[in-house]
Amino acid sequence: PEAVVAQFRENDRQALMSQTGVQVVETLKHHDGVVHHSIVSKFPILGPDGQPILIGGMAIDITDRKQAEEELRRWKDELEVRVQTRTRELLSSQDRLRSLASQLSLTEEHERRKLASDLHDYLVQLLVVGRMKLNQLKEDVLLSSEAEVLTRELEDVLQQALTYSRTTIAELSPPALHQTGLAVSLKWLAERMEKHGLRVEVHTSDYQTIALSENRVILMFQ
Repeated sequence: PEAVVAQFRENDRQALMSQTGVQVVETLKHHDGVVHHSIVSKFPILGPDGQPILIGGMAIDITDRKQAEEELRRWKDELEVRVQTRTRELLSSQDRLRSLASQLSLTEEHERRKLASDLHDYLVQLLVVGRMKLNQLKEDVLLSSEAEVLTRELEDVLQQALTYSRTTIAELSPPALHQTGLAVSLKWLAERMEKHGLRVEVHTSDYQTIALSENRVILMFQ
C-alpha cells in the first residue's frame, strides 16, 4: 500500500539524516496474509567522503508480542466493561434497596399512625367516658366511705390508663410530626431522650427555610 511505502521511505530518510540511526516499528502484511510487526534499526553507511551512500538495517519480528499485547488490551477493555456493568448493577440494586427501605419505613409510619388514631378514637374515648360516668356516679349517688375509697382508686386507675394511652399514642405517631413538621418533632424527641438519661441538643435555626414533604419529614425523623 502507498501509505506503507511512504512510511518506510520516511523512516529511511530519517536514518540517512541521523548519525546514529533510528529505531522504528514497521508493519507489513507478508505473503502468508499475516500482518507482521518488526522493530527495525536503520543506520547510514558512509562512503569514503563521509557521506551516507547506503542504509543498513536489522529487524526483529515482534508479531507474537504485539498479538499478546493486543490480546491483553482486549481483555483489559472487556474487564473494564464488566466492572462498569457490575458497578451499574450494584448501584441500581442499592437504589432499589434504598427505595424499598423508604417504602417500608413510610408504610410502618402509616400503620403506626392508623393504630394511634384507632387508640385515640376508641380506647381513649372509652376511658374518658368511664371517668365521666364515675364522676356522675359520685355526684348522683350517696356513697359509703368504703365505696368512696373504691371510686377514688378506680378514678386513679382510669387516669393512669388514660395517661399511659396518650403517651403510647404520642410515641406511636407524634402529632407534631404531621402537624407542625420536623423541627418541633425533633425537639419533642430530644425531650423524650432526656427522660431516658440522654442529653440531646437540637438546632433548627436554618430549618424554617427548607420546605419538605411529609414523607421526607417522616424518613428524616425515623
